[in-house]
Amino acid sequence: MQSFAPNNASLQHAPWTTVQLSQRDVSLQIPIDFITQPAVSLSAACFGKGTYDEEAAKRCISNLLSVGYRRLYVDLYWSVGREKWDLCPATIPADGSGLTGQADISTRRSSYGTLLYQLGPYACSANVDLAGLISVISGYFSSTEDTLSAHLTYMIFNLHAASSPGSPGSPAPAPTENQFPSALNSLGATVDRTLGRYIYTPSELDSERKNLNRSWYSVSPSLRPIAEYFSVEGVPDSRHRTTDGWPGEGYLEISKAQRLLLGWGKVDAQMSEYDFDADNQIIFSSSSISSFVTVTKNNDSDIISECLYNPDSTDINRVADWATAEIPIGNSSSQLAFFTNQMVACGISPLVNYTLLNATADQNIEPYRNVSLSSIWSWAVGQPESSVNSAMVEENRCSVMDLSLAGHWRATDCTDRLYAACRVADSPYKWVLSREPEAYVFAKDTCPENSSFAVPRTTLENTYLYEYLLKQPKDLIDSTSDETEKRNVWLDFNSLDVPNCWVSGGPKAQCPYEVDESAIERRNILVPSIAAIIILIITALTLFVKCNANRRNSRRRRVIEGWEYEGVPS
Repeated sequence: MQSFAPNNASLQHAPWTTVQLSQRDVSLQIPIDFITQPAVSLSAACFGKGTYDEEAAKRCISNLLSVGYRRLYVDLYWSVGREKWDLCPATIPADGSGLTGQADISTRRSSYGTLLYQLGPYACSANVDLAGLISVISGYFSSTEDTLSAHLTYMIFNLHAASSPGSPGSPAPAPTENQFPSALNSLGATVDRTLGRYIYTPSELDSERKNLNRSWYSVSPSLRPIAEYFSVEGVPDSRHRTTDGWPGEGYLEISKAQRLLLGWGKVDAQMSEYDFDADNQIIFSSSSISSFVTVTKNNDSDIISECLYNPDSTDINRVADWATAEIPIGNSSSQLAFFTNQMVACGISPLVNYTLLNATADQNIEPYRNVSLSSIWSWAVGQPESSVNSAMVEENRCSVMDLSLAGHWRATDCTDRLYAACRVADSPYKWVLSREPEAYVFAKDTCPENSSFAVPRTTLENTYLYEYLLKQPKDLIDSTSDETEKRNVWLDFNSLDVPNCWVSGGPKAQCPYEVDESAIERRNILVPSIAAIIILIITALTLFVKCNANRRNSRRRRVIEGWEYEGVPS
């Protein structure tokens, strides 16, 4: 079986392909600690019924990645006897004859044909382990290693000791000093051997923070992180540095081709003597990339939490980063979607930490897909309509925030005369309305002084804009009005250059995903900058030789759905 093998039900189709790409692109410059991402516990989503089948696990993890989960919480169990990291909480026998001092262990075949060992409350196959997880992640990266499909992935590790062979359902004993993993078997070394080229490490972050001019500021302006989101020390023409900043997804993925961050989660007392020092060069501390907040539900409807949106302050320094919370238990898909929407609007990443609707993600991916897609904070359901209805492509090429859709976005005709959303100076959470309604192509000219036509780049920026618009006089903006002009506000996001390729930067902004006829079959593979320069030189020499022969036949293709692409997001 392929290492990354999602089933057909988990594959993404329009409009979600367009939605996920455009939402990623609009956030490329936002530091990653302010980006909300759907999160899931593998123990809950894949092993919630106590069955640890390696084939089912591959399918489950593949499905979760396919439907958009970016943060994976992984429970790992160090097996002293096997000297390896397992996903099964109990020590797995080497064969079916049982273990020394223990009666024979019963076995059975799973629905995937895998041999399962019944170990107390757990049914486990022999190779449901860290190596299998790494194989799936590696396959996923290989399958999505281009500029349209790449996303950051996080793995947060909770460390446990596997229970003893004679008492699989009892608490695990602590390994002795010489039973802990060797340097070769350490968690960091094990992951690094296969996924090392994708990993962004704590040591890299520390080094890049000390000299921004040579790191985050050395790349194209379109890939640099938005400095308003972190503190910067230094003066012009000198070395800039930060103590709290993070790069954006554009810098990591497009410039460095790094797509994986590892983090420590909870560590059981039995594993407290594990040697963390070497791994800490590769794995972020538990507080570095996770910040848990509490969310509860009220009368099975609304959630209660300290929402990161503060109506009394637009000071970004008062907003917690990496905010994550467990989704309250829901009894239906609609309730789960509602909880997820509320959490994301508050700037909180939703974590699935129980088996949704009593089904694991290899058996039924739909409730998990529902939560993931409900975490979309930009486009409304079914939008942009042009991505699924070709008849709408030519007329609906500009975006609005629709107040009747709880502040989600909708594609509409660019000739409508509407007010525009204008960001005040460079303040992410401060918005002002344009002076007068105008067609989209003239919207940027109507923004007041010290403001500019803009689009929200995070869920909190979107919430601040939405709440600001709700407070406007009813004769200007009214979410309940029968007049669509009063419910909609222009956003600096359009597909005027190429259908279904949504970009910011005004009506003349160009789609970055363009190919000529000879390049339609190629993908732009993500590679580090130095390698990219070498490839560009080789390509330039090749084109120089062939240009005369190909010039007459080359022409520009502008397509988004249905092809492979190359290019770098603007």
